[in-house]
Amino acid sequence: QPGLPGAFMAYLAKNTGVLQSIRDFQYAHRSRFIGRAPGEEYTLEQYDSFQTFIALVDQHLTEFLTGNGISSDEFADALSEMKHGQDPHWKAFAMLIDRVSFEDDSFASFLRNDTCLCCGGQFSIGPAGSPSPLPPYCPPAAAPPPLLP
Repeated sequence: QPGLPGAFMAYLAKNTGVLQSIRDFQYAHRSRFIGRAPGEEYTLEQYDSFQTFIALVDQHLTEFLTGNGISSDEFADALSEMKHGQDPHWKAFAMLIDRVSFEDDSFASFLRNDTCLCCGGQFSIGPAGSPSPLPPYCPPAAAPPPLLP
């Protein structure tokens, strides 16, 4: 048993739609952030994008926890142990946690700079105009999601 963090990483590897949905989200919402200066007041649309992202992450995390009979408190305790124990999985989780902060500009910064929310690399568009794949987790989407204003 790799523990809860390892089980979650295995869940991501097995359920390729999770990271693809995050890339699809970024593809649909990135235009709300690109070209905006750091420190500029956030728009309602940007805040809506953040709330949508939080709901998406929460949906996937809930599916994982429910499917494995784990409470959110148990998962939080496992994350705390990882952080304090220097678990090698911690870096990946720390990146995810850092990305979901709106107030300190990290979420907006990722989208504004076209930094991939899945891996921290450069977000790129594939030849068909949809998010380009990031093996092994992100196969190309069948059709790109609609762009938001």
